[in-house]
Order: sequence, then structure tokens, then C-alpha cells
Amino acid sequence: MNELEKAKQIAAEAFNFKSKAYTTIEQQNEIIEVNRKAFMQILSLSSFTIPQSIADALDVGDLIFLAWTHGNDLLGKMSDEERNAECRRRNAIAKAYLAGKALGVDLVKVTED
Repeated sequence: MNELEKAKQIAAEAFNFKSKAYTTIEQQNEIIEVNRKAFMQILSLSSFTIPQSIADALDVGDLIFLAWTHGNDLLGKMSDEERNAECRRRNAIAKAYLAGKALGVDLVKVTED
């Protein structure tokens, strides 16, 4: 089962739980907790990764990530179209990493260099 199928299954289970009639505050809080857990499970399926050195640079606001998003040997061997797509992908991953830090969730996994 791929990540998308796993995410769909988790969401369906949370939706089925939510579809029951709950009216008390305790029951509504239970729904919120089920949805939160489902959301966190789906987030944990993320396959986005960045090296620790890039994460460290992003954490301190260093501009090293520009080199990661806009150049290296791999990017130099790509066509202009491929290079632009890869730079956009890396930039989006960097933004997701920072957004996850702000939200207190791991949207991007950090790997050793």
C-alpha cells in the first residue's frame, strides 16, 4: 500500500468515527482528538527529507539553503526546465520544513549529512 492509499485509509477511518452523532462537549473533544491523531498519522507518511546541515541553516535563518535550492553539481547537469522544477521542489520542501517547525509538527524528516 503506497502512502496515498495509507492516508486515504486513515482519513476514512477518522471520517467514519466522526459521522456518528455526538452532542456533548466530551464527545466533541473525542472527535477532535481522533481527527488530530489521524492528521498526525498522515503527516508522518511524508517522504520529504532534508540533510541535517540544511535544517541547521534554515533553523538559524542562514542563506545556505539558497545554495541547496538553487545550485549544486546535480543541478548543473540538468536542463533548464529540469533545474527550475528541482529548485521549486527544494524550495517547497524548505518552506514545509519551516512551516512544520512553526506548527510543532514534522512535515519534513531530517537526515544525517
